[in-house]
Order: sequence, then structure tokens, then C-alpha cells
Amino acid sequence: ALTREDQLIGELRKLDIRSFTPMDPAAVVVAAWVRDHCRFGCSTYGEKCCPPHSPVYGETATRLGEYKRALLIEGQPPTEDFQRLMLSAEKMAFKAGYYKAFAYWAGPCSLCTECKKPAPPKKCTVTRPSMESAGIDVFATVRDQGHVLRTLKDKSEFVKYFGLLLLE
Repeated sequence: ALTREDQLIGELRKLDIRSFTPMDPAAVVVAAWVRDHCRFGCSTYGEKCCPPHSPVYGETATRLGEYKRALLIEGQPPTEDFQRLMLSAEKMAFKAGYYKAFAYWAGPCSLCTECKKPAPPKKCTVTRPSMESAGIDVFATVRDQGHVLRTLKDKSEFVKYFGLLLLE
């Protein structure tokens, strides 16, 4: 008999996901310094789902403590496709009975431009925080789960995307 998590992974395999790594949310590495890369190194800082509008690492650590399981999901560019994939995974998990399912994705939201300045503020229901914007040390978390991840020397190198799907 397959567990509910195994059944969900079977359904998620229908999506364009490179790999799934079941993990304990307690193994996710969170740190205060991570958001400094957003604050001082990213041109989308201050936009709707980016810092300071995303959870700080303490909130993220608390939230992670409310879950017993997670899936580390590896994907690939383009960013918009990966973000839609993470939303689909979250929706599939919810429909499978994980009513607290929540996804963190990679990078600033690429789904639309409706909430970008100078547009007026708007409630968006399809955006999620990126792992890094919420204080998750993506490199440490991914490496601790046995994946290879390194910094890129230039933008022409292959990019790996990772997202986190919290399950309960």
C-alpha cells in the first residue's frame, strides 16, 4: 500500500519536475543574513513578494516548525514556468488532503507585472515567497539533502531552481 505522500509524489511526477527529495522541515536552514542578498544585491527588492514584504527568517523558522514533512523540488528555467509548477504542486498537495500545503519557490515573482511599481498595490493570490526572500539558506539546505549546487560565474551557465513544498 502506498502512503499518501507516495501517492502525491506519483501525481507530481506528471509535472516537469527534475527531482523530489522528501525531507524533514527541521532540516531547512534559515539565517538572518540571507535576506541581505535581497536587500543589497537584488533589483527587485521592495516589490510585492520580495523583502521587506516577505516573511523574515524567524517567521519562516516558526512556520517550518508547524509542518512534519516537506518536499524539496528541483526544477529548471524559465522562472515563470518553475513558479507555475510550484503553484501546481501546492494545489495538487492540497487536493490530496494536505490542507496546510504551502510552497516556497525560487526568485522574484515572474508571473505578471500587475503589482510592480508604479501600479497601485493589489492583493495577489498567485504569488509565493522565494526560499531566499524568506530567509532560507538555499545552498546549505540543498547541499544537506545531497544535491549539488554552486554559485555561477556568469549568466550563461546552467541554472538549477529549487522550491520547497510544505506538507501537513
